[in-house]
Amino acid sequence: MANERITEDIVRTHFKEDALFTSIKWEEQKSSIKRIQELLKGESKGKGKGNGYPEFILSFPTNSSYIIVVECKAKASDHESHERDNAVKYAVDGVLHYAKALSSDYNVIAIAVSGQNDTELKVSHFYIKKGADEVSELEDKRLLAIDDYMQVFDDQFFISDFYTRDIAYKAQYLNEEFNNYTIPEYKRCTMISAMLLALISPKFQQEFEQEDSTKTLGQSLLSAINTVFESETDMVRNKTVLMREFESILNEPIFTQKLIKNKKAKKDEFSLSVLKEFITYLRKYVYPLISHSNIGYDVLGRFYIEFIRYAASEQKSGLVLTPAHITELFCDLGELNVNDIVYDPCCGTGGFLVAAMQRMFKLAGNNMRLRENIRKHQLCGCELRSDIFSYACSSMRFRGDGKSNIYNGSCFNNARSITDNHRPTVSFLNPPYGWDSWANGIYRTFAICIGSSRQR
Repeated sequence: MANERITEDIVRTHFKEDALFTSIKWEEQKSSIKRIQELLKGESKGKGKGNGYPEFILSFPTNSSYIIVVECKAKASDHESHERDNAVKYAVDGVLHYAKALSSDYNVIAIAVSGQNDTELKVSHFYIKKGADEVSELEDKRLLAIDDYMQVFDDQFFISDFYTRDIAYKAQYLNEEFNNYTIPEYKRCTMISAMLLALISPKFQQEFEQEDSTKTLGQSLLSAINTVFESETDMVRNKTVLMREFESILNEPIFTQKLIKNKKAKKDEFSLSVLKEFITYLRKYVYPLISHSNIGYDVLGRFYIEFIRYAASEQKSGLVLTPAHITELFCDLGELNVNDIVYDPCCGTGGFLVAAMQRMFKLAGNNMRLRENIRKHQLCGCELRSDIFSYACSSMRFRGDGKSNIYNGSCFNNARSITDNHRPTVSFLNPPYGWDSWANGIYRTFAICIGSSRQR
């Protein structure tokens, strides 16, 4: 016998497994949002004067202009009536009934779902713009990712803001979890880099859960990272330094001890299980964003930078991130063109190089040859500290950079190599700085754009 609860569970499971689920507001049957309550008042699907209760309502805390409403029916035969005028019996008719009521105040995506399994499942999508009478039916006949639905709204400011907040939330959550297991700040960044880089390897994604000890998991992690960079031997400078930095995390208690203290729960837990939970969270809620979003690798890179922002305090790590509006300003001041070769002699985590890459990508448009040349030959940097050097290489790799020409060591010692190998035309520099005791501890920063001394 057909059961509508089964259909609802198919929909519920689909959305709850989505990488963006933690950042939307998910409600069933009744909304806590007064505005929605008012719009559905007296909107029962029957002919009475009761209120309307859609199966599911998805809203976005970052923007109150958009909403997704879902209506389910157990039988595929009850998907849609010929006239779409029987809201009680049919899924399409019902969801359009609710969508029209909500469209006075919202841009609404309406989803009708019927059937009990993947084979017979029917899905229809509709879009009604705020204040409009016209109903647009979308071509897709399957449940989509949350990101795909957001793209329908065609509001890039909303999408960008949503991702920024989603990324910040996940970065903060993971840092709190790392702190809960007393993983030191200075190692969190290296650990998260290692896990994200390893997840680039399909083999690691499929097999890490099968590891039976922290030792074999750590070895698998390093092997995956090595594989990721193996095809890029001539593309990653100082690979030995890079791998040595990642190897250092295997000396942390979470890798060397069987049990680790959970401060919040006040009990010991198996270290192997905790490590797998961290990796699983990244695989489920962070890594998929690169395939779902048109921002692509940029999303993963932004998450990584946000994680560093939460994990690395100025006093403890000596790592201070240059704000995005400053890196963008430097691109303006340097008057970048698509042929420039950009060099940062104190590149830190690579913020200036990422900004320059994105700016030149924009100038290159859809010219894939130019974009590939930018990746491989038009970005170079130098970083003294080996740990921050590893963050820079990771950040550039996450951003889709095909050739991270970042050197580890003093920019003075590497000056000849940089000049001979890359011949930079523009240099961006945010000099190293720190606590100034003689000036009453006032933190002083200096940002210098070393002009456009382009070589013709």
